[in-house]
Amino acid sequence: MKNSNIVDLITSRTAKNITLVLSGNVVAAGMGFLAILLISREISVSDFGLFNLSISIMIIVSRLSSLGMNTPMVKFASAYLEVNKKAAAAQVIRTTLHVRLIASLVLAVITFSAAELISTKVFHYPELTSLIKLISSGILCVAIF
Repeated sequence: MKNSNIVDLITSRTAKNITLVLSGNVVAAGMGFLAILLISREISVSDFGLFNLSISIMIIVSRLSSLGMNTPMVKFASAYLEVNKKAAAAQVIRTTLHVRLIASLVLAVITFSAAELISTKVFHYPELTSLIKLISSGILCVAIF
């Protein structure tokens, strides 16, 4: 490869977009790590275990609410944009977001309603009920954003 090809590759629009997305992901991961680090220093070991358990429940339920539509939405919207059908691409994105909103709302309500049952029958720890009720709002936020 010639040096000019390497320079063109590094300065291309795609490389700039990849760098932007990568740096955003690194910053988000760093902020998440910092938040967990600060929280872990303020609470006890058992409370940190409950915190991690509740975060895990929130992440799993929000992933379920996506119904596996993330990748197909990008694929279909990109395919429509490729053939210059912007209205169809917008409809795919809009429909996916509406379905995801409804699914996450339903799962958040179910999680809130079943919080006591989950905490006592599944985890055998009644003190987890309030955390599960709290994370039901987080389920909705994570699924939407």
